[in-house]
Order: sequence, then structure tokens, then C-alpha cells
Amino acid sequence: MQPKQGELQPGAIHVWSAQLPQADVWGQIYDQGQEILSPDERQRAERSLDAHGGSAVEPIRFVATRVLLRRLLGQYLNCSPAQLSFTYSEHGKPALAGFEDDKLLQFNVSHSAERMVCAISAQIPVGVDVEVTNPAANYEAIARRICCPDEWIVLSALDPVQRREVFLKIWTRKEAVIKLNGDRLFAGLRRYPVPVQLQCQGEWLEMPNQQIWLQDLNLWEDTAAAIALSGQPTTITHAHWQW
Repeated sequence: MQPKQGELQPGAIHVWSAQLPQADVWGQIYDQGQEILSPDERQRAERSLDAHGGSAVEPIRFVATRVLLRRLLGQYLNCSPAQLSFTYSEHGKPALAGFEDDKLLQFNVSHSAERMVCAISAQIPVGVDVEVTNPAANYEAIARRICCPDEWIVLSALDPVQRREVFLKIWTRKEAVIKLNGDRLFAGLRRYPVPVQLQCQGEWLEMPNQQIWLQDLNLWEDTAAAIALSGQPTTITHAHWQW
């Protein structure tokens, strides 16, 4: 199956954002998941429910993200979301099963708290990440673990408020790059130096045997988000998904 003509041109990136709705409609989303998710995805949701002592928050975040991904891909491919199947890289990056040609759909998805982001391309491999600001998080401790020495030197010179804001940008840029490559999250973040600045409007990263196009996404005021691509996009457009 090819992406629908006119929906997504080569080189164009579509970024979809969504927010988990109020709890009174979680049941509807969960029911959608029972209808269209694969058995292993439903089992993963059940394991999450058990792991969180019966709390529905984490499982419904997972189910909502997968429902969003399947419904979006189903629209682009003009097929039922339940018909889609995925393969996974060693570190869990999903890809459409049976779609080997890089001219077919490329995608990546991320969620943090109640926010979800899905990036879809007709040709260009993509990684995306979103992080919601958490006032209780010890970002300085995380920064010391994942930042390269040069990145930490710049961060440490900033006041605490700026340091947190810039660090969140760095974090999402690094994770977007790692997700593009299907690498191991968190453990490999030090290996990927990224721009240390408040805004990254789109620029090339030169890495060993690889060039990566990196760009921030401005989606919500209390989040940082970034997209990493294996080629320069012609356009990046954003739309918000309504449940």
C-alpha cells in the first residue's frame, strides 16, 4: 500500500500533537484500543496496569498513543488501523511490517505525561521526542548524566531558570537523534552532542558517518520537543488531533 496521493509529498513532514482528554472519556479510548491494537499491545497495556497497582493513568497513556499512531497511519495508508502490524528494532523503534522501501511511510511517536506527538514522513526516516516540564524533577542531576562536557560547561554558566529551559531542549534533541537511529535511549545520550542554545530552527549535525537535520518543535508552552531527520525536509507542518 502506498500513502494516499496528495496527502504527504516526498520531503514533507507532518507533525501531529494530541493531549490525553479528561478521564471521563478514557473508557472510550480504551475500547478503541481493544478493537484496533494487536494482542501484544493489549498485553503490554495489561502488564502496565498490573505494574502500577491498578492505576489507569500509565496504561491509558500507552493505549492512547498507540490508538493515535494506528489511526493516523491508517488514514495515510487508507486502511483499517487494526490491519497494521509493526516490527521493532533491537531497542524498540517501531516500523511498519513489510514496508521496506524508504519511499513508503516513515514515522516515530513520543509521549510525556498527557502529551503525545507523532511525526510522519513519506520518505525521510524520523525521530521525535517530547518532554513536559516537571517542577519536581532534578534536571541538574539528569544533565550531569547525559550531557557532554562542552554542553555542561554552557549549561552551568546559566541561571537556574534558563538552565532548566535549555536543558529540556538539549534532552529532547538528543532523544530525537537517538530515536532516529533506533539506538538505546538514555544510556547513549552522551554520545550525541547537540546544539546548546534556546532555539534550534533547523540545522545539520555532523556526526561520524552521518548527517542529521535537527529542529525544535514549538507545540505547548510547558513542553520541549524536537525532531531529527536523515535528510532536510521541504516542509514541516503541524496539526492537532481531536479525539
